[in-house]
Amino acid sequence: MRRTASALLRSGALVGLAAGGGCAGSPSPSGLECSATVSEQIQTVIEVKWTPPASGTSVVVFDDGETAPLTTPETTAENVDVLLLGMPENTDVQWTGTTVFDDGTSTTCSGVTRTGSAPGGFPDVVPEVDDPGQDASPWLIGAFYAGAGARTANLQIGIYRRDGTLVWYYDGAGSTSGFDVHYSVEGGIWFNEYQGAMGSTEVTLHRVSLDGVTLDLRDTPYAHHGFTELPDGTIAYDIVDSRLFTDPTTGEESTWVGDGIVELTTDGRSEQIFSTWDALDPRSNERSDQGSLYDGVDWTHGNMVSYDADTDLYLLSLAHTGNLLQVNRTSRSLTTIYGGDGIPAAPALDFQHFPTWLDDGHLLMFNSDETGSGAMEYAVTADGLEEVWRSPTDTLPVLAAQAIRLPNGNTFVNRGAGSLLAEYTPDGTVVWGWHTSGRVFGQFYPITDLYTGGL
Repeated sequence: MRRTASALLRSGALVGLAAGGGCAGSPSPSGLECSATVSEQIQTVIEVKWTPPASGTSVVVFDDGETAPLTTPETTAENVDVLLLGMPENTDVQWTGTTVFDDGTSTTCSGVTRTGSAPGGFPDVVPEVDDPGQDASPWLIGAFYAGAGARTANLQIGIYRRDGTLVWYYDGAGSTSGFDVHYSVEGGIWFNEYQGAMGSTEVTLHRVSLDGVTLDLRDTPYAHHGFTELPDGTIAYDIVDSRLFTDPTTGEESTWVGDGIVELTTDGRSEQIFSTWDALDPRSNERSDQGSLYDGVDWTHGNMVSYDADTDLYLLSLAHTGNLLQVNRTSRSLTTIYGGDGIPAAPALDFQHFPTWLDDGHLLMFNSDETGSGAMEYAVTADGLEEVWRSPTDTLPVLAAQAIRLPNGNTFVNRGAGSLLAEYTPDGTVVWGWHTSGRVFGQFYPITDLYTGGL
């Protein structure tokens, strides 16, 4: 019976191999010659290469001597070229590469390679609590945002262990700011960059490989806040949709800022498929009169567009009007308005962030009421949206806030400008948390796989 590299790993035949062997780049006792180099762009990433003498399945097992061994994805390539991810800076990484040939035999090479240093000035995260009994995601990926009132700051993307150790990074060297980040279905990592302010003409989407090489750059003028990638590789994002509008109350004409959804296809075509101007009646509200992040009356202030592949529906969150708009992607039509003048919510939607549909048909989001702000879960009933659960609330700022239901049943909460991340059990107990200072958390996501992301 043929035994793949993964089968050998499961059987224990490869466990512990990373602790021995010859130096990187020199022939191992088995005769298989491997090389290992640290990535120039990301000094915590190591590239391992070798050419097996015959066809087979190859894999690398590696560790830092303190944590459980990690394994690269299997490859059947004739020339093996794999990346070792998840290691801290300035650390000796022990690794063993193995090829299991088609006839069931195998050969190995091994070495020790030291990671380099992460760039100075990268934000520190400080763990506050971590319950080891939780079946939790071992890593998080996210962007650091400039902070409330700031328009630009150094773009910094990081992947961290749950204990706060930085293991992957992208540093913008002070030239841009960013807000959101996602693993791509096409490989690598997407993030947005603001050369100026959110919603300006100088906004791009940038995709890099896992060793930091630029793979794609897309201009996304007027984009702001986050974005989402669809299963077919299309990217959807929220744009500023500014138009001249005559206020029926005052008779004054001025620029009002609405929102729209734009789709960007894999071949570079972009098209606006929806606008709030076609769905809602413009009118001022207490938030639009408080000043604008954009040039004009900040009427709707969209802060997220999400997509549900099962229903082919977008969900657009409008913080200033207290609405969630559900839009059919195929027909490009509005199907439902939640909150505001639409289907009522109790408590009301108030500067809500990051709404997502749960598997049971409930809506989870970060929301605010008279008690403060936190994650709130709603059931859709005949009377509207009714609250069925909430995390503990507080009065911290809510810029960039998130609420994500995790596979273990807990809820991940990002308080954004409050500079706190936390994981809550269903009874509201905090079982994990971080805080940071000097920067605020942009969008952060727990992940289970360093190579593909995902919960």
